[in-house]
Amino acid sequence: FLTHDDVREGGREAGRFLQQIGKTDLASLTPEQWDAFCLLLVNSANEAAGKRWVGAWTIPVGAGG
Repeated sequence: FLTHDDVREGGREAGRFLQQIGKTDLASLTPEQWDAFCLLLVNSANEAAGKRWVGAWTIPVGAGG
C-alpha cells in the first residue's frame, strides 16, 4: 500500500520532471510528456513504498538478529 509520504515523493519526482521541461500546466503536456509524468509519479511512489518496506525488514548490524 502507498502512504501519503510515498505519494508525496512521487509528486516531487513528477514535479522535477515538469521543471525540467519548463511546463506547469498539465493540460499543455503532449501525450508523451503526460505518459512520462504519470509513470514518474506512480513509479516513484511505489519505489518510496518499497524502500519503506525494505527498511522495516532490515536488521541493523550488531542488533543481535
